[in-house]
Amino acid sequence: MSRPRDRAQQRRLLGRRVGVIGLSVGGNAALTFAMEGIGGSFKLADFDPLSVSNLNRLRAGVHHLGLNKCVLAARQMLEIDPWLDIELYQGGLTDAGLSGLPLNEIDLVIPHQANPRRLRALSLEPGISAAQLAFTADTFGNTGAASIPMALHVARDHGRLHPESTVLHAAVGAGMSWAGTVQRWL
Repeated sequence: MSRPRDRAQQRRLLGRRVGVIGLSVGGNAALTFAMEGIGGSFKLADFDPLSVSNLNRLRAGVHHLGLNKCVLAARQMLEIDPWLDIELYQGGLTDAGLSGLPLNEIDLVIPHQANPRRLRALSLEPGISAAQLAFTADTFGNTGAASIPMALHVARDHGRLHPESTVLHAAVGAGMSWAGTVQRWL
């Protein structure tokens, strides 16, 4: 039996808008959010159609080949909850971001922490400043899947995360997989 506070928290989570960038790995996260009732509104961005090389990590079959990954993820999510509000960005993430959120309005960019030199090079990209970047690779090295949660923890401990901060997470995986999310810090 859930406590009233738990129900209130679940209602608050259902009222959140979730952005997922990169639906190879991110598609599984979006599907999990739909199953768990986290977010009633979604913005899904991926420029890439499903290819044979994606079949080992996506819930899809050969009959889905060529279908944009946003469409595939949205169909699966709507099978779970047909009342979800899902917007698709089949051109991927652009300089305008999702729904016009420019990259310079993102408070904190937390990328996968594989290589400190490449992370510093991100600040040379248009729209991203060194002040927006949070990284720990120079301290902890490449910690794999734990790198983004570790960087979030360090950023919070250093006072860089505040309620309503906008945070972009970007990750890469083995092979050609990548994903990202934009979140409003609670």
